[in-house]
Amino acid sequence: MYVGAVDAGWTADVAKNALPALTVKRNEYNTKAQVKTAAFLAGDKYLSSGTPIAGGIKTHCADEFAQTFGFAHVDRWIMTHQDKASALQGAQTNLNWCEGTFWAKNKQEFAVRFHDYAKAKLCPGAAGPRPSACVTASSD
Repeated sequence: MYVGAVDAGWTADVAKNALPALTVKRNEYNTKAQVKTAAFLAGDKYLSSGTPIAGGIKTHCADEFAQTFGFAHVDRWIMTHQDKASALQGAQTNLNWCEGTFWAKNKQEFAVRFHDYAKAKLCPGAAGPRPSACVTASSD
């Protein structure tokens, strides 16, 4: 009985408070400025550790929503209440949103920002630290 009451309270809180707040935060996050920030962070991570760019962006995005913005409990709720989650608009895990919206719907903007990253970090001026990577980037 106690578990059922706690579960009902959790579900009500997610539906009434967490999902609307998460939707607002996702809309605020899904901007050209954030794409640029994510692209530059992913580029730096790729150069320092070899982390694939797309994976780095999606993971960083999901981690920001779960940890930095405090929505990890929404992921946990969705994973344990898939039947109820499927009935609620906007109920997708942070990683699914980051993959399906932030990454997938901003690919053109990411391409522009990766080009900017290459010009700034790989090809500053006429010759950069990785001249072979600058052949196409410097021909615009």
